[in-house]
Amino acid sequence: MKSINRNKMLLVILLLFLAVFCKFFQYTFLSEKYFSDSTYILGLIANNIEPKGTAFWVTAEFYKLINFLNISTIQSWSIFLTVIFTFITTMLLYKKKDKYSLLECIFIVLSFSLLNIFVFNLSKDIIQLIIFIIIYYLIDNKKLTTNKKIAYISIVLILESIFFRLYYFIVLFGFVLSYIFLNKYTKKIKDSSLISFFIKILVIFFLVLSLSSIIFPTRYLQLINARDVITTILSANTEIRNLIPNSYIINYIVNGVRILFPVELLFKSIYYLPFVVYQLMITIVYFNSTKKINKSNILLVSLLTGYNLGSFVFEPDFGSIIRHESVLFMFYLDLFIINRKRRNINEIKKNMYNDN
Repeated sequence: MKSINRNKMLLVILLLFLAVFCKFFQYTFLSEKYFSDSTYILGLIANNIEPKGTAFWVTAEFYKLINFLNISTIQSWSIFLTVIFTFITTMLLYKKKDKYSLLECIFIVLSFSLLNIFVFNLSKDIIQLIIFIIIYYLIDNKKLTTNKKIAYISIVLILESIFFRLYYFIVLFGFVLSYIFLNKYTKKIKDSSLISFFIKILVIFFLVLSLSSIIFPTRYLQLINARDVITTILSANTEIRNLIPNSYIINYIVNGVRILFPVELLFKSIYYLPFVVYQLMITIVYFNSTKKINKSNILLVSLLTGYNLGSFVFEPDFGSIIRHESVLFMFYLDLFIINRKRRNINEIKKNMYNDN
């Protein structure tokens, strides 16, 4: 136990030094374009001219609420948020009972670097991080039954959809739908069919989408045109444009594959290699977890499936994808740990069988 705590303390110290390095890198090498959202939010804090209820309006009001130190610069906000959320995230890591493997440590370092550079700033993503920390606490809470966890998580996602990001209704729908299917796998065939699972999810998703075109035609048009509208405005280096005109379903599936396996970034620049590696780590651990569903990972996999269904619709570029996924790092880290324990148990069983 002392060895585990000592190793975790060394990891925490490394992350503290990493936070300092990331802030130095951020304000030394990154261009002004990188700080555009922070600059806009800082202006909104002083004079919120956004239409009431938009994500930026909510973000500005949130920062007004917590600005008890009267912070007035982007750099000061960045330091303030980095101190608070470095403490929170390192404590979440330290309280884990297990010693982290080398692969898990690499994933933690990559995640923490992304959080410091892209999230621990004057940004909308801090609110998203807080929301996912709440959801993570609900999933990790041993005192709650599974049904209560689902109910509380659904309430959190509904509130987020109403007050912050409307498209999280898709995440909620995917979360509940995934749980229903995956729960059957835990009762029947332990080793679930990945292809069958995703086919069922996508068929129902598109059926509901088709139904919404009749009931909510305006919202439906906003949904299917969202990526084209965003990428037209965005003009990012790593934007994800639809490849096939006037074919929403095919583009949705193709873009989903591109997001999960973003090797096309390497044809743009070798500097995107860390981002590609990070996404592939996430994709692989997610798929490996889906192959073996049990009580320890069913809510994690269900939530991440719902999140993926939503991100395939709206994420406009690969940079946004990695930034938004980094706030989910505790969920993926748990999947890494669960998969490692499963492999260790299987290895022990195999050795016992060979000995006999």
